[in-house]
Amino acid sequence: MNEKPFTISEVIDSFGITKHSWVLFIILSLAQVLDGYDFMIINSTNLFVAHTF
Repeated sequence: MNEKPFTISEVIDSFGITKHSWVLFIILSLAQVLDGYDFMIINSTNLFVAHTF
């Protein structure tokens, strides 16, 4: 039972990049962009709405 130790990057590299990986990457990238857009819109509209309150 003398197994060679392995690292996380070796395991990830052994899987390779599949179609599933690309779909997941695109979905997560879109979520990140929309989250940033949401944050930007709320902060920029606060400047225009603040004077009415």
